[in-house]
Order: sequence, then structure tokens, then C-alpha cells
Amino acid sequence: MTTLGTAPPRATVPPWSPDGRTTIVEGLDRAAAGGRRLVFLDGDLTPQVFPMAELARWSEQRARVLIGQFGVAPGERVCVFGPTSPALLATLLGIWRAGAVAVVLPMPRRLDAASLRRDVASRVAAAQSRLVLADAGVAGAGLAGAGLAGAGLATPATAGLPGVTVVTDDALHGGGPAALPAGPGPDDVALLQFTSGTTATSRAVALRHGQMVANPAQVYHLVGMEPGDTVVSWLPLYHDMGVMTLVGAIAAGLNPCVLATETFINRPAVWLRAVAAHHAAITVAPNFAYGLAANHLALDPSPLDLSSLRCVVNGAEVVDRRTLERFVAAAAPRGLAPEAMCPMYGLAEATLAVSLTLPGEPARFLRVARDALEDGRVVEQAADGGRDIACCGTPLPGTAVIITDEAGRQLPERTVGEVRVLGPGVVGRYWTPDGSPHPQPMCDAEGRLATGDLGFLSDGELYLCGRKKDMVIVGGRNLYPEDYESLAERVPGVRTGNVMAFALPDSERMVVVAETRLAAAEAEAAGRQILDTLRRELSYAPHEAVLVRAGSLPKTSSGKRCRQRCRSEYQQGRLSIVAVAR
Repeated sequence: MTTLGTAPPRATVPPWSPDGRTTIVEGLDRAAAGGRRLVFLDGDLTPQVFPMAELARWSEQRARVLIGQFGVAPGERVCVFGPTSPALLATLLGIWRAGAVAVVLPMPRRLDAASLRRDVASRVAAAQSRLVLADAGVAGAGLAGAGLAGAGLATPATAGLPGVTVVTDDALHGGGPAALPAGPGPDDVALLQFTSGTTATSRAVALRHGQMVANPAQVYHLVGMEPGDTVVSWLPLYHDMGVMTLVGAIAAGLNPCVLATETFINRPAVWLRAVAAHHAAITVAPNFAYGLAANHLALDPSPLDLSSLRCVVNGAEVVDRRTLERFVAAAAPRGLAPEAMCPMYGLAEATLAVSLTLPGEPARFLRVARDALEDGRVVEQAADGGRDIACCGTPLPGTAVIITDEAGRQLPERTVGEVRVLGPGVVGRYWTPDGSPHPQPMCDAEGRLATGDLGFLSDGELYLCGRKKDMVIVGGRNLYPEDYESLAERVPGVRTGNVMAFALPDSERMVVVAETRLAAAEAEAAGRQILDTLRRELSYAPHEAVLVRAGSLPKTSSGKRCRQRCRSEYQQGRLSIVAVAR
């Protein structure tokens, strides 16, 4: 076990090639040969150090068990369920060593039967998997609620999932005589990654080994990471950013330092403590996490050295200027350089990253007039009252970003349209078990990924405005829910990152729903303040502001807002309402 505060040694690692012809297994073998290691931090931040050579041996042992005892064949989908742990990491690597396809099932934000039935059982069925490898600590409580039987070895599933076996990690120990197949190739499928499901039912994309290595490793290379640098991550492995951060780090010769997502959620301050203790050169997180970190840094006077951070990636959701600047202001006295913050744009359908800003200058924002933006035009506005949109950088080498109208025609710079992507990270189509076409096409006739995101280009750099399906259309004008949400979050008593705005179908009524911990009377006053703020700042006022209990708004397993589900719960009277202001 290493001592906290000791920087890991550097060693020479054979160079990673960006040609997309490397597999995860080859990346692990190279990291093992180069003396790399993985550090896992428990809930108390006590480190467990695993040389990559040991992880490689574990992966081979688990692969032999999967093949010899459970008959897992190359290309077969194997589901994994549980919090991030050394055993889960070794199991994932074992699946890949066996030539199988991993499906990481989401750990629900709140462990209830309804969430599990929706998120776990549906994905097991969609993947047509006959084997679920579960963490012993959560298998009994979690999988039973999903219609899968408990945690015993070779236990058949029930409630609509016949033929599925649930196995705890204990059953994978020991290895066996089974022969290992030749390693997978770069074009073999490695992962079924489910999309976030913010605006529709989550769909699966089949990511190849070469894509999973090349895309995130290219990001590390572009931001200046070197073999032997440390990356700290708490991101869940069922989310594309989490699993790619880990796989790319291994392939690029970095030393990953990993803590469970639950550790961060329960105590957000431990994330930056881990960064400081392990001298991380890079860390990666969505925008909301930097808001939480800023809150804790502002309240915590204890010394914390963040000067080792050369790159801080902000991605997976719209980058909010106030959140980013609050974090930078709170972290600067701890040694963080403002130019380390790097907004990024990506999505599961493109493996991970599409465009990226590089360290070297502070994050940039373009302040634009909201009324022009409603018409699809980009007009800079120097005065207050405009909307600040983050620059998400230039496309990765070999990747092209095109902004189009509804018909797919390319639009000029500084015109808002749908973001479409061409490049080696684009998967091409949604996965179906028999290889038949998915009912919803992913790409247009020219092979461009239609992302469903709205944005524009300026000097070749990408700026994101929001999701097309979340757009609120009132009186023929396009209103962005992000504008309403960010302004509502400034009202005292409203929880940052927990506001959702939407329009009601077949009406001109718009609603803003916000979480709060205030009592009813104070919550109603906050609701009136929300309405006053929005009426003063924006061109259209919502019909009402609804204050709901903290932690009750629907989000994806990775924490993204589900506005359409929130609208459905509002219409069905299922919101946990504290107060309403009109």
C-alpha cells in the first residue's frame, strides 16, 4: 500500500498509436509491461494499489472461469452490476479478455424497485444477455426488485427474463483449466453503451475495442498528458465518460486513481482531496460536479494543493459559466491555474469526445443576444442580459462537425442548427440483437451522426445551445429551457442543477420546476421570486413555478435532467410538490 501524497514513478511505455488498431487487452498488457498501476480509494480514501500486471492476471483468471464454468463465448454479452470496486474492474477486464461484450448496468440514483425494473431489467433484455455478474453487497437488494432472482450461483431469473443467471463475484475466483481464446481484434465489439435517455428511451450503441482505446487516449494526448501521469475519476462505469476515462488512461500509459461514484455523491469534497493527495495531472467530470466542488471549497478552509492539475475536463452536459467561474475562483487559491479548465463536447454515439478545448488559456464564452438566438442567429451582446455559451473547442483530428438545418443542409458559421458529426468515433447505428436496422436511424444518408443537439460554429469552434427535443416553442419562437433554469437557480433556496423548464403540449403554457429544501411558505416566496426574475430577464414568462422536494426530480443514471419525464410527472400529478407560485 502506498503512502498518500507519494507521486507514482514514471517508466517508459511503448507509444500508443492513434490509428484505432489497438484493443483494450493490448492496452492493459502494454500498461503492465510499463509498470503502470491502478489505485482504488475506499470511502475513507484509503488506497489499494494494484499493479497493472496483477490486474492482467486477474482478468485472465476471470476469463477462464467465464469460459470454463459459464460457457461464455466471444461476442456474447455479459452484464455487470455493482458499485465501482477493484473486483468490478477486474471482472470488466476479464470479460474483454474472454472476447465477450460488457454491458455495465446502472446503479440507480435511489435504490427503488421502479428504477431497477426500468434501468436494469430492460437493459438485460435489450442486450439479450444470459449472465449477470453482480456485486454481492447489492445483488440481493437490487436485482430482486428488477425481476431478477437473488445473488446465488446459477440462479434463474424470473418475472419476464427467463434464462438469465445471476452470479456474484465470489464465483469468479480461482481460474481454471479453460483455454483462453486469441485476443479480440480492434474491430470486435467490446461494450454495449446505453445512451443517456434524457429525451427518449435509452438505446444501446456497440462500441469496438479500437474506438474505446483511440478516442479517449487521443483526448489525453491532445491535452498534453504523458505516460506516468495520474488521472483521478469518480465517474460511474455505466456512463460513457466513466468507462472511457478508465480505458483510455490504461491505454495511454496513465495511472488511474479511482473512487466509487457513491463516495463522491455522499461526500463531494473527497474528489479534490484525492486529486491533491495523488498529484493528479488531469480529472474529468460533468458541469454539476464543479458546482458541488465550488460549494465545498468555499466552506472548507483546510489547505489543499491542486497545483498538479494541468487539465480539468468539463463535459457530459451544458457548461454553465457561473458554475465554471465559481469553481475556478474557489480553486485558484489552492494552486489551480484558470487555463486548466477545458470544456468538451461528446456523446455515446460518438464513443466519447467530439470536440475539446485545450489547456493554455481560460475557458471562453460567447455572450449572445437571446432574442436573436430564438431566431437561430448569433449576435454578440456586450451588455448584461445576454446568454453566455461555452466554447467546446475544435473537433478531434479526423473528426468533422457540421451544423445543418432540418433538411440536412449545411449552415454558415454563427447560424444555429443541428450538430452532425463525421469521424472514426461515430458508431453508425443503434445496436439490435440480430443486426437488423434499428427503427430510429442514427446517421443521415451521408453518414453524418445526427446528434439531436443544437449549436453553431464560430471560427471553426463549436458552441452548444441545447437539445432539439427540449426546445420550447411558444408563439413561433424557439426558447431554450437552459435560459430559464440557469436564471431560476440564482434564486436563494433553489438547488443548483435541479431546475427543469418545459412547455405543456398543445398549449402556450410553460412551467418551471425547481427543487428546494425550504418549508412551504418560504418555498412559495422563492417561487414568486423565480417568476419575477424570469419575467424581468426573458422575453416570455412561464405560467407557474413549482417547488418540489429536494432529490425528487427525475434524472438519468448519470445525473442529467430528464425534462420530458418531469413534464409527464407534472401532468400526472406525481411531483413531490412543496409550493406553487403563479
